[in-house]
This record gives sequence, structure tokens and C-alpha cells, in this order.
Amino acid sequence: MTVWRVLPRSLLPQTLTDTVFTLQQARRLPRQRFDVLLAHHPTVAVGLLGARLEAPLAFVYHASSVRELRLERASLGFRARRLATYALAPLLVALERATVRRAALSLVLSNYSASLLEADHRDAMPQIRITPGGVDPRAFAPTDDREALRRQLGVASGTSLILTARRLDPCLGLETLIAAVSRLAASHSAVLAIAGRGSLESALRRLVTRLGIEGRVRFLGTPAAADLRNWYAAADLFVTSPAPHEGFGMVTLEALASGTPVVGSPLGATPELLRPLDTRLIAAEASAEAFAAALDRALGVIDSPFRHRCREYAVKGYAWDRSIRSWENALEEAAGQVPRQAERTKQGGSPLNRTSLSADREPSVYAPD
Repeated sequence: MTVWRVLPRSLLPQTLTDTVFTLQQARRLPRQRFDVLLAHHPTVAVGLLGARLEAPLAFVYHASSVRELRLERASLGFRARRLATYALAPLLVALERATVRRAALSLVLSNYSASLLEADHRDAMPQIRITPGGVDPRAFAPTDDREALRRQLGVASGTSLILTARRLDPCLGLETLIAAVSRLAASHSAVLAIAGRGSLESALRRLVTRLGIEGRVRFLGTPAAADLRNWYAAADLFVTSPAPHEGFGMVTLEALASGTPVVGSPLGATPELLRPLDTRLIAAEASAEAFAAALDRALGVIDSPFRHRCREYAVKGYAWDRSIRSWENALEEAAGQVPRQAERTKQGGSPLNRTSLSADREPSVYAPD
């Protein structure tokens, strides 16, 4: 397999540049037959389609770019970037519409993402396939000596270590998470470690100072991959901040595979991942008070058997050697090597019902309840 990283980054919006550069690079490819084209964003998909490579397109719909842009706009105030979002939104809508209309299949990682895609593109329902993400259980695994690892990371004995890994950008719920930590009972002696960087970092640091919890929050920056795996294994809890449109949550699986329980919000696809494991891990709502209650509850039930159950759940349900089969099947279908479920449905069959993410790894055809 050959991987080319060819998309440049500049001050111009990626919504504009990625389509143009993808088209240019695709036209320079050797004139060979491709079985299937795979695009993870409408901007790239339209560039590939414009190059006329004579291969079917599989579009991976990770999230609603337009919804995320609207959330970002609400956080920007009256600045030039806010005005730019009004110009970019119609373009994103048009790019997504063109992609979904011309894609052989649209792949989503969760029932939640499927519902968003179906809401915006009703005609796309027969081409939606749910292909969940996965985790490498060899890369993300419990440590043999957590106490030694915690000392290595500078975590004081008796401290409850809560970890999150997220871009420090607006609308991802990090302010809510910091406020929740400030509300935790002092008896937990909890410290929140935040891995990631982004435009909101300065504001988050000011919030920590304003709440008077400087000693309870650590900003880790962007750790190396091996260091992040150590933080996963050392943590008592991982927490997914309440992003409104969370499409799957790879970090959730990475933490669970490391034997670390995960607390998440009731928003997006997070409940799909956590509900089969333990409903106590899901906050009642996306508020600081509800998150504090969920963290307090989870810290009270953690023990070695529970950590083992988290690891077992991730490995049995989402190890890549299992999850990859649904991706292979979906791409083969997109390439025309197996009949489309939509065609079988027209011939008298019926589409599969929407299934739990921890169910069989055949790609399920999306059918709303």
C-alpha cells in the first residue's frame, strides 16, 4: 500500500483548498483502474469525483460538518471568522449533497451518525452502512504495575487520576468538564489531566484559575503516542467531554482497551458505546452538575474486576481484527464485488434493522426505528 500525504495547509479555509488540491493530485495519478475510492470528507470526495477516475466512491461520514460549523459560529462572537462561517456553510451543504448523491455507499461509525445523515439526505438511506471503528488491543492495554507507572507520570499516591484527550477547541464541552471537576467532593483528591492542544487552551487555563483549581488540572499538551498510552493505562477514569455531535469516539475504545472505565455524556454516539457496558457511566445530562455526579459515581465503583470488564468489552466487541471485517465487506460491496443490499431489497427482501454497535460485524444497512 502506498500513502501520499499531499494536501497542503494554508491560511485559506480547507473547505476551499482541499477540493482543489485533491482534484489536482487525483488527475496526476497513474492511469490505472481503482477498485474503489475512499473519502473521509466531502471536500476530498468532490475532488476525487471531479477527477473522473472511473471507480465507485465510498464516503465515510464521520460527522455533520455543517452542524459543527454552526456550533463553532455560536462561540466566535462578532469576529471576522464568524462572518466567514456564513459564507462557508452553503458550500459545505453543496459539497456534502453532491458527495452523498454520487457515492456508491455512505459509511458511518454509529447509529447516531446514520440518523444525522438520514435526516439531511433522506434518499441516501438505502446506501448507508454502519461500519463501527475499532481498537488495537496490543497497542492499548493495561499495565502490569499501575502504581509504578503513576509515579513515573508524577501522579501522587491516593490521587484519583481523570484523563481526557480532545482537541482544545470550542463546542467540545471542555469547559463543562473542568467545571465538573471543580464540583467533585474533596474526598476524591481528583486530578484532571487534559491531553491535546487547540484554540481554546488559553481560555481553559483562565477558567481553571478563576475556579481556583490550578492544583487539580494538568495540561499535557500533545503527548507522544507511547506517552498517551501510558496515561490511558494509569488513569482511574477517562472522561469524554459532552460534544453535541460525537460521531463515535475512538478515544473511548482506547481507554476501555487499556482497562480504564469511561464516563461520557448522553449526547451523540457516546451512549451507544457505553450503555452495553454499564449505564452508570453515562451522565444524566450534559451539565457540570450531572458530570460531577457521574464522575463521583464511577469513582466509587472502580475496582480490578470492573477494569477487567472494560478491557474485555473493548477487545471482544471492537478489536480491529474483528471490526475490520465490516469495512472490508462494505468496500467490496461499494466496488461492485457483491450485490447491494438496496438492490436485494428492491427484489423483495427487506433491509436489516439498525443493530447495536456491539453486535455482529457485518455492516448493517441503516433502517430507522
